[in-house]
This record gives sequence, structure tokens and C-alpha cells, in this order.
Amino acid sequence: MNARFHIALAALAALAANGSFAQDPPARPLAPAASPAVAPATAAPDGAEVAAPAAPKRPARRALPPEAFTTPTNYVLVVNHKGALDSAWLGEHCAFMQKQLQAAVKMDDADGEIGTDPRAFVQAVRARHGGNAKIVIVVSKEPGLAPVLASPYEYWSVMDAAWVEKAGGDAAVRNDRMGKRIYQALGHCVGAGYRIEREAVMRYTPEPEGMDDCLSHGFHPLNSQNFDIVRRGIGLDGIRLRPRQELVEMGILQPLPAKAPTNTEKTEGL
Repeated sequence: MNARFHIALAALAALAANGSFAQDPPARPLAPAASPAVAPATAAPDGAEVAAPAAPKRPARRALPPEAFTTPTNYVLVVNHKGALDSAWLGEHCAFMQKQLQAAVKMDDADGEIGTDPRAFVQAVRARHGGNAKIVIVVSKEPGLAPVLASPYEYWSVMDAAWVEKAGGDAAVRNDRMGKRIYQALGHCVGAGYRIEREAVMRYTPEPEGMDDCLSHGFHPLNSQNFDIVRRGIGLDGIRLRPRQELVEMGILQPLPAKAPTNTEKTEGL
């Protein structure tokens, strides 16, 4: 063997010893974990570290006022029949429903007898509201009511608040169940069926205690889709953010800065 061959063998042996013929490629070094954008600490004259000032925080967005959103003339109406529920609590719950449904939700008081056929009672309520109450939910403690009686194609329901309260519990528990039951009454009168997920308020709850297993206080996304289909079908307007130009004209938003003109001329020969 000549000298060149011996030199080549020695080079191959050195490569093998260094692991360069391993089948797996060498692992790439892990990138250092991302750290917050904070300037490094500075050192004081005596050698003690002094923390650098924190990076300035991004200013929080200003909440838009209510008038920045459309105000529908029609709405979901929750009727507090003969003071069945505390008006202050029910008003807060209607405001919660309005945010979740993105449709106007109002409350009203009513007297009179509901009777075995609530249609006359519901028609009288709607007449008092000039036909703007597209969906009517009556909450009552009148004796003889069914736990929930709903008409999906007439878009009303009557629920027995006494049925919810029969399971007892403190005020917080009763209010929690009552709010979920109002949502169930709404769901039944728009044809939103039962869900099996614990996150859904539209669960099968044959007893009031069953509502404690409903983790959500509002509609499951699929129930929300059902509500939205019915809402559009019956002409119940949704609450929407007004167009930007309208918000500028109202003084709620500032106009966008004008863009600098761009030079579109082409230089000959380029």
C-alpha cells in the first residue's frame, strides 16, 4: 500500500472516532427561551446590580360607549308576572342575556291571570308593546303552571318560578338556577334542543338540582346558532357595532390619519 492510501485510512479512522458516521444527525442546540422585552440590568458604581426600568405598557383600549352600537326597536321580553322575581336581579340577568345573545332583552311587569291557555295573555303583552316583543318569556308563580310551557312557532314560553325554588338552597343557589331556567325557557320556545355537554345550559334537567350540573349560564354555540336562525327569521334585529364613518361623525372615534401620497412615476431606463 502506498503512502496516500495509509493517509486516507487514518483520516477515515479519525472521522469514525469523532462520531461523524453516526446515522442520526447531530442535535441542533435548543434556542434559548423567549424572555420578556425588558432592558438588561445595569450595574451600580459599587458593583451592585440595579434593575432596569420595565418596558412601557401598551395603553389599554378605550371601551366604546353604548351609543356606538345599534339600538334595535324589537327585542326579547322577559315578563315578571305579579312580582314573581326580584326586579333588580331580573334586570341584571336581562342585561347579561343581552350581551350573550347580541339582541335587545327587556323586562316588563304584568298582572292578570295566565290561565290554562297562555296565548291570550301573551297576545295582550305583545299588544301593549306594539308588536316589538318578538319573543316573550313569562316568569310566574301562578298555581297550576307546568314547569315550562313553550310554543316554538309562536315564540313564547311560560315558566314556573316556584318549580325552580322548590329545591331550596340559599339566595345565590336559587338565583343561579333561575337564570339557567330562563335560558332553558328561551331555548325551548325557539326550538333549541337538548345538549349532552356539561358546558351547555340546555341539558335535560327533570329536577331543579340538575341545573347545578350545567356549567354554563348561557347557550352552547350550537344553541346560539339555532337562536340566530330564528332571530333572523322572525325579524329580531341583532345588536351591531355602527360603521366606522358613522362613529367618526358621532365623535366616538377619531378619523384615520391621511396617507402620504406615493410616487408612482417610473424613471426611464430603470
